[in-house]
This record gives sequence, C-alpha cells and structure tokens, in this order.
Amino acid sequence: MVSVCAGATVEQFEQAKGKLSTLRNDPGNEVKLKIYALFKQATQGPCNTPKPGMLDFVNKAKWDAWKSLGREGWRRWPDKVESCSGDH
Repeated sequence: MVSVCAGATVEQFEQAKGKLSTLRNDPGNEVKLKIYALFKQATQGPCNTPKPGMLDFVNKAKWDAWKSLGREGWRRWPDKVESCSGDH
C-alpha cells in the first residue's frame, strides 16, 4: 500500500499512475527506466532484491535503475510522469 511520504500525496501518486497509460509519445527507454525505478521505490522502498544474472538484460537494467536511487524519496515519481505527459 502506498502512503503519504516526503511531500507527495497519495492523490498525486494515483494521478501520475493514471497518466502513464495515456502518454501520447514514447518517452524512451532511459525515461521509462527512471519511472520504473521511482515507482518501485514508491511502492516497495529501496531496492532489496538480488541482482539478476548478467544475461537477463531487461531485468538487470530495471534492477540497476532501481538500485541507483538509493533512498531517494518517491515524491519525484509523479513529477517524472507529469514531465512525460505534456499536460504541464
């Protein structure tokens, strides 16, 4: 369950989540990985799973993005989605 944390509200989080499915343009893999990492941290906290094998390229890229955040707050996730939506 998502809770209010570090300046972002649950409402902002849910609005950002809804916007992901309505993006008109593909934001590119780098931005999608950042959004994924911020979402994982918002919903599960800092990365605490074992690193995928070196031949599991997709999951390794996702893990690396999530792990790179350290303890960064989840308040940035809605802002990242908003910047991709073009509604700002």
